[in-house]
Amino acid sequence: MATISFGSPPHAWGTTVAQYPTRTCTGQGESASLTMYALEASAVYSWPITHAFRVYGRAGLAAWYASATASVTSGGVTYSASSSGSGVDPLLGVGMSYAVLRPP
Repeated sequence: MATISFGSPPHAWGTTVAQYPTRTCTGQGESASLTMYALEASAVYSWPITHAFRVYGRAGLAAWYASATASVTSGGVTYSASSSGSGVDPLLGVGMSYAVLRPP
């Protein structure tokens, strides 16, 4: 996963690209595989509540792709299925932070 961020608090924006490794499971006559990719771009804004406590808000878009395949062999016959999907969805988030150690 790679993240690129610009700006500094109280506002910043960035993008994250994630490629998850393909997961493959196999057994006696069975196999399954899952592949996923994602790209996210968002803006973050933080509001100071006290000197040490801040609240964050995040908004952006996430583009994703997922693909899955599975197969089973039984009695010399192989059955298989596959599916894939993709989309662009809103990305929203909230959070908070507390500075335990404050700089002098």
